[in-house]
Amino acid sequence: MATKVTETEPKQEINFVLLGKTGVGKSSTGNTILGNKKFKSSADKTSCTKLSQLECEELDEITVNVVDTPGICDTETAEKTTLENIYHSMSLCPDGFDALLFVITFDGKCTIEDIKTIKCLQESFGKAFFEYCIVVVTHGTSYDLNGGGVSFDEWVKLQTTPKEFHDLLEACSYRTVLFYNTVYPGMENKINKSVSDLFQVTRSLSGRYRSEDFDRAVLSREKLIIEAKLPVLERKIQQKLSLLNSEVYRAISNLDNETVNSIENLSNEGNHLLDEINCQDKGTQEFKDLKNKIVSIMNKIKRLSSTKEEMNAELLQIQKDIEIVKNPPSSLPVCVTTFGGLFGISAFALLAEPIAAPLIAVPIGVWFISSIVVAKFTSEKEEKYRAAKKRLKQ
Repeated sequence: MATKVTETEPKQEINFVLLGKTGVGKSSTGNTILGNKKFKSSADKTSCTKLSQLECEELDEITVNVVDTPGICDTETAEKTTLENIYHSMSLCPDGFDALLFVITFDGKCTIEDIKTIKCLQESFGKAFFEYCIVVVTHGTSYDLNGGGVSFDEWVKLQTTPKEFHDLLEACSYRTVLFYNTVYPGMENKINKSVSDLFQVTRSLSGRYRSEDFDRAVLSREKLIIEAKLPVLERKIQQKLSLLNSEVYRAISNLDNETVNSIENLSNEGNHLLDEINCQDKGTQEFKDLKNKIVSIMNKIKRLSSTKEEMNAELLQIQKDIEIVKNPPSSLPVCVTTFGGLFGISAFALLAEPIAAPLIAVPIGVWFISSIVVAKFTSEKEEKYRAAKKRLKQ
């Protein structure tokens, strides 16, 4: 929410800032508002304003301050330079602006560059931009010739395309003023009406757009800068991402000791890449897709590390089991020895007394089965051990 100031008396000072792309007539509009040629302007669409400039005039006992700005978000102007100009314009009027004048020309259409400028201004000034924005349409003489025979207010309501321009008009409650900046004989009344309408609309606004409102838009301005740098940064990070992904797949395909030792390095590289993206992103979520890709690769690295740990654990367990089977505790030899003794005694008894055969067969069978189980258990464990070692060597 913008900063509000309760007005008990008519404003004794009115501050405007002129915003828009190069060649729309910002400087000429500033001169028309001040009633004096204070800003340098040209008839063509080249920019005469290189830095934000403040000029003022006393009009009917009111101090009128107008800040003219270079082209905002022009194709030849870097976003960083655009923001520097906007910061400069804010510093020229520390008490804030009564209205943010978005200047466009009447030429029957809103261009892609206009749409880009609208988005740039929204992100630069934040949500409060709509509360204080007044759309100033220059080249009023062109409207007189090509306005379609409808009133200017009706023409404004008919602007439904492009959607971005319609949305801007709607968000600004259709606050628009038609401006005549070219002085021809008999144009004085229309010029005076332009200025009068602007002041009337401005007085309907409450408070000012202040530095507090501008400060609240810091995240959206960061987003604007990142969006401008995104293609270059994205390409650079994608290259690092591709190299990291290749290393991970090589590690998965060749799980040898040398590669296993590099798992920690891969993990560190992935973390460094995430840190770099978080540093560049600055909370704007512009790098969300890239971050998700890196997290996916980090999960592969994590699984690779888990596989190595699991295989080592399996190998150690198998080694332990084999040692237990090959070198059993004392109870097993006693058991086997006992069974051997029983076998000898039973065999002797069988020769001496055939009727005792059923009783003798039981311990013999137990001993025989135990021997088979021990041999099979040992064989299975040795096979698992060899398989695990083979997997680690592959």
